[in-house]
Amino acid sequence: MILRKFNWHECYLNFDVDNGEVIEIASELSDMKVVGEGAFVGGSFVAMYVENDGIFLWISGKYFDLEDPSFRFKYKNLDGGMTNFSVFDSKGGAEILYKSWWVDYLDVSPGEGVVENFEEDFCAHVAYVLSDNEIFGYYKNRY
Repeated sequence: MILRKFNWHECYLNFDVDNGEVIEIASELSDMKVVGEGAFVGGSFVAMYVENDGIFLWISGKYFDLEDPSFRFKYKNLDGGMTNFSVFDSKGGAEILYKSWWVDYLDVSPGEGVVENFEEDFCAHVAYVLSDNEIFGYYKNRY
């Protein structure tokens, strides 16, 4: 499947959901159907995509149906410049702990209003989409 590389202009990812292989594609091809977005976060590949009228999240080698009533997520900036993103449903869960994006910017910290987390951090973007039914519907219809 073809995904947009999060926060990159005209860069795409060819993602094989069966084996987790990701290959970067420099530009869009005329026959490509983009079905979602993806990014490497803390050494793990995370993807949010639409397939067969459903919307899914792939994280740490597991996929989750985002419309499953048992699906839950947690996104939290921790002390020390780390971020925790975890997801779970009735079948299990996945979690990643990674360096917060703003740590590399000495003059930025969360809540300063310079840039929102969801503009820089793919997991924050996923949490943003999941937190608002209207945005969730827009995302699903977009792809």
